[in-house]
Amino acid sequence: MGKLFTAFFIITLLFTACANTDIGKDLPDNGAKTEPNAVLYFEDEKKLALDEVAAVQGVIDNLFLYTQADAENNTQTFFSYDLLTEEKREIGTVENFVMSTNPLKYGVHERQLYFYMRTAQNNQEVTGLYELNLEEDNVNIFEQDNISGKLSYIATLNENVILSLKSNSSNFKNSEISYVEAYDFTNKKKKRIIQKEMNPNSLKGEKIWTITAKNQFIYLFVVDYDHDSWKIEVHDEKGKLIKEYDCNDSKSFFFSDWVANIEVYGDYVMISSINDVSIYQMTDENIRLVAFASGASGNIDSFYGAANLSDSRDDLVVLSSRGKNFFLLDTVQEKLYVSPCMNLEDGTEEHIFQVAQNGPNIVYATFDPISKRRNYYYTNLDVLLDHQSSVIDLSGEAVNISAEASYPVPANGER
Repeated sequence: MGKLFTAFFIITLLFTACANTDIGKDLPDNGAKTEPNAVLYFEDEKKLALDEVAAVQGVIDNLFLYTQADAENNTQTFFSYDLLTEEKREIGTVENFVMSTNPLKYGVHERQLYFYMRTAQNNQEVTGLYELNLEEDNVNIFEQDNISGKLSYIATLNENVILSLKSNSSNFKNSEISYVEAYDFTNKKKKRIIQKEMNPNSLKGEKIWTITAKNQFIYLFVVDYDHDSWKIEVHDEKGKLIKEYDCNDSKSFFFSDWVANIEVYGDYVMISSINDVSIYQMTDENIRLVAFASGASGNIDSFYGAANLSDSRDDLVVLSSRGKNFFLLDTVQEKLYVSPCMNLEDGTEEHIFQVAQNGPNIVYATFDPISKRRNYYYTNLDVLLDHQSSVIDLSGEAVNISAEASYPVPANGER
C-alpha cells in the first residue's frame, strides 16, 4: 500500500485585500486550508473512515457525497461524509429505483443538486427529476416526467439555469424527438430551446445522445439516423447553433457504436462510451483529435472525467478509467500527465474505481474484484503530480493511451 499521511497541519486561510479576517478561525486543526478562490484544500493524502460499499457522486465544499444501493428493497440512498470532521450523515432515499445514467449527472443550483432516475410507479417505469437539498438533508421528487422507458441527462448552464436532455416518442407519431429543455429558477419556468427529430419511416433525422454545458455554451453529441455522421454541436444559452465539429474519426476505433458522455475542459472536449474515449482540442475553425483509448482489446472500462459538482477549475482536471493510473489533463500546457495510484496493493487486481474532484482536491475509491474490498481516499493535484510516471504531449499527432488506461488483467487473462 502507498504511504498514508496521518499528520495534520494547522489550517491556513488565504485572504484577498478585502477578506474578513474572522473567516475560518474556528475550523478544526486537520490540514485544510483554502485556495484564493475559496475552495477548501487538503494538503495531505488520507484514507477515509468508510467501510461500506459506496458509489462516489462528488465533492462540494467539504462534503464528499456518495450513494448506497439496496438491491433487495430497490432503493438508492444518498449520504454525505464531512472531510473535516469525518461525520457521516444520511441525506435521503429514492424508492423503487430501476436505473440511472452511469455516471450519475447533476444540475447544480445553490445548495441543491438535481438528477434523473428511473423508478417503478404504478406498474410502469417513469423518469423523475429529483432534488437533493444539502441545507435540509433530504431528497424529494422535483418533477415527474411521463417518459416511459427513457433516461434523461442534465447539466448546469449557469447559476440560475439547469438543462435537461429528454427524449419522447409518445406524442409524435412515427418519430422520436430529442430535445434540450432549460429550467430557470428565477421565474420557475421551463422552455424547450433545442430539438432534433428522427423519423424511422423516412430513415432520416438526427438524435442528441448526450449533453454538457460550460461558460454559457451548450455542447451536444449528435448522430444521424444510421450513425454515419458523428458530430459535436455548440449552442449559445438561447439554443442558437454556433458551431459544428465533425468527429467521425472516432468511429474508426470506438468499439461501441454509441457515446454515453461528453465533457468540456477549456478548449478540450472529451467523448466516451463505457469502453472508448476520444479527447479533442477545439479551435474557432475545426477540431483536432489529440488522444484516444479503444475498447477493442476488451481492457478499457469506464473512462470518464472525475465527477465535478463545483466546476471550479478546468485548467488541470483528473480523468481515469478502472485501471491503475490517473490522468491529469493540463489544458494550458497541452499535456496529459500519467500518475500511478499509490494506494493499490501490489500483485492484486485492485484498481481505481471512481473519482471525484473539487478544485485541487480529489476523492477516489479503489476496488479489488477478488476480495470485493473498496477503500476510499482523499488526495490533491500536487500529490498526483509529484507521482507522475510520464507526460504525454498533446500538441502533435493523436496519441493512443489505451495501454495506460487498461483494466488490470489477471494472470489467467480473465477478469
